[in-house]
Amino acid sequence: MGSRNGLARFDGNNFLYFKADAFDSSSISNNNIACLHTEGNFLYAGTYGGGLFVMDLLTLKARQVLLPGESKAGRYSVTMIAPAGKDSLLISTNKLRLLKMHRSNFGTRVISIAGEEQLATGQGFKKCLPALHLQDHVWLLDHEEIVLLNTKTGSFRQQTFDRNSRLLQKKEKINDLSSMYIQNDSIAWIAAFYDGLIEWNYRSGQYHIHSLGSVNGNGNPPYVSDITAYSPAALWLATSHDGIINFDLAAKQFSKEPFFNAGSARTFFKDSNNGTWIAAANELGYYHPWYRGFAKISSPLLQNDDRLLLLKWLSEEEALLATGTKNRAGLLNRLTYEATELKAPAAGGATLFSVAMINDHPVLKSVSNDFYTIDKEKQMLQPFFSGQVAVALKSLKVNGMAPVKNGFLFTSSKGVAVMDSVN
Repeated sequence: MGSRNGLARFDGNNFLYFKADAFDSSSISNNNIACLHTEGNFLYAGTYGGGLFVMDLLTLKARQVLLPGESKAGRYSVTMIAPAGKDSLLISTNKLRLLKMHRSNFGTRVISIAGEEQLATGQGFKKCLPALHLQDHVWLLDHEEIVLLNTKTGSFRQQTFDRNSRLLQKKEKINDLSSMYIQNDSIAWIAAFYDGLIEWNYRSGQYHIHSLGSVNGNGNPPYVSDITAYSPAALWLATSHDGIINFDLAAKQFSKEPFFNAGSARTFFKDSNNGTWIAAANELGYYHPWYRGFAKISSPLLQNDDRLLLLKWLSEEEALLATGTKNRAGLLNRLTYEATELKAPAAGGATLFSVAMINDHPVLKSVSNDFYTIDKEKQMLQPFFSGQVAVALKSLKVNGMAPVKNGFLFTSSKGVAVMDSVN
C-alpha cells in the first residue's frame, strides 16, 4: 500500500512499514507514493518527486532506477506503471509522457507519440488499460483526456469530455478524470472527481454524464477517485465524502453502499480470491462476496471499538471474525450468513489484533499479548498458552507469530524467538 507517508505491507495479520532513508541505499526513494505494480517477486513503485524504485519482495530491499534525463538530485514524478507485453512495462512521468522499460535490466526508452504536442501536458498519465479488441493498443488516462495508443507505431486517438457550465452558460472541458473501467467491447465508464460518472461508447464517441448530486443530497461534489466492477450488474465508486457509491448498470441509478460506513474511500484493488480491498482515509477495508460485508483492518493507532479487524477464512464454509471491542470474536457461516459470538474468558485481555493458523488451529493474539484459541463446543475463546510460557510471551511483546517445524516462531521489537514445543 502506498501513501503520502511511505509504503506499507500487510500480510493478513500485521503491517510492515518502509520509509525513505538518505543514508540507506536499499530504502525506498521517496515517501510520497504515487503508483504501484507487482510482477513476480518484484514491486515497482512510482513516487511524487522521487522517481521510480523497485523492491525485491523476498529481501524487502529497494533499488532506485534512474530514468532518462534524471539525476539523483532531480527525480521525476512517476504517475503510472503498467504491463506492456511479456518483458516490458509502460511508465508515465510528469516530464516524459511515456517510456517502455525492460524488466530484466531496467533499460528504458522513450516511446515516441506522433503528434504528442496535441495531448494534455504536465501531469503524466494516471492509468493504463489493455485495449482487448485491438492488438498492441492500450487505453491511457490522464486528468482531462483518454488516449487510445498504438504502442508500436505511436499513433493515437484521443477523447475529451465536456460539461454544461451553468455559470458560464456554455460547455467546458472536464479536467478531473480519475479512473476508468472497460465494461465490454464498446462501453467504458470514467470516474470524474467532481462530476461523477461518465458513460462512454468509445466506438461511436457518444457519452452521457451521470451526476452524483442526488446521492449525497447536500449539493457538494462527490469527489470520485476510483471505480471498479462490484458485480456484472453493478459498479462501485470510491468517494471522499460518501464512502462507496453503488451504480446499477441496468437501472442507471446510484445508491449508497450500506456495508461501508467510513466517510472516505480512495481506491480499490481486486485480489485473486475474488475479494476487493478498499483503501480509505485511515484504514484498509476488505470485502468478499462470501461475507457480504466489510472487514476493516487498521494499525493499532487507528483502531476504533466498532471496527471489524480480522477476517480469516478457516474453510470454504466458515470464517473467523474479531472486532475492536475487547475480546469479541465470532464464527461466520458463509452458507447461512449467521455469526456465532465466541465468549471470552472472564479475566480477558485487551483488543484482539492478529490471527495465525498453528497446527491447523486459529490462534488469536491481543494487543496485550494474550493468546487464545477457539473451543467450538463451548463457543468461547480459551487461553492457548499457560504458565511460564504465557508469562514469557507477554514480556516479549510479540508482534507476529508463525508455525515452524516442531514449534513456533515469534517476532517482536526485541528480536525473534523460537519455541521448540508447547505443553
